[in-house]
Amino acid sequence: MLVNLMSKARLKLLGRLGKTHWDARRDFSELYLRGSGIEIGALHEPTPVAEGVEVKYVDRLTTEECLERYPHLRTTTIASVDVVTDGFSLQAVADQSLDFVMAHHVLEHSDNPLQTLENWCRVLRPGGVLYFSVPLANETFDRGREITPWCHLVDDWELLRDRNPELVRSRNEAHYWDWVNVSMKNMAETDQRPLELTSQASKAKYVSHMLDIGHEIHFHTFSIESVRELAARFTEEVAPQMKRLRVVDSGGEGLVLLRKQEIQ
Repeated sequence: MLVNLMSKARLKLLGRLGKTHWDARRDFSELYLRGSGIEIGALHEPTPVAEGVEVKYVDRLTTEECLERYPHLRTTTIASVDVVTDGFSLQAVADQSLDFVMAHHVLEHSDNPLQTLENWCRVLRPGGVLYFSVPLANETFDRGREITPWCHLVDDWELLRDRNPELVRSRNEAHYWDWVNVSMKNMAETDQRPLELTSQASKAKYVSHMLDIGHEIHFHTFSIESVRELAARFTEEVAPQMKRLRVVDSGGEGLVLLRKQEIQ
């Protein structure tokens, strides 16, 4: 798929024109997405697409269950869920059945990002596009947490693929502690409310609870440099059938577009 020079120039001007990450998401989707595909976890922010592009919405909860879990969204409109399945595995989606997969601010919630990316690539037809973004830690409530290195993602990929419960718990515990000590503290400061967990005992109890229920948090944190490394090394070392199209800092999030190579 060719992108005209005017569109490329327009994208380069995003920052200088004061456009937001939302504008960048829309512009890239209109440039690169064609045919039919899915968006995972869109909720109240489905990504706009070009005319004629068909999108089905995927979530592990039904539309009503999403509204029950996020009652504040009842005052707005959310994308109606078409496919109920785990967004990390896409078990209900057939191999090579889609022209694109979109997932914005989803990958950081996976405790095994490389496996998740492999699953998203699996459902793409040759020529299909994977379009995802992750928040940049220092621009969010994750500021102050250590950026997840590539070697950690590889360890997750190798150790967690069989989902051994004890190993999953062991790997994830440190991330929950980071969440309690750093992210929750930042959220409380931003909202100007007192900390709910003040003692080590209360924090330990909450970490244990999150481990027991498999609570989804930002397990991994990213900088734009680590997003670029992720895209490069994933396409070189894990999924060589995928080609990098764009990796962009759109202001607060790293946007990535990969294309599945056509069969020669």
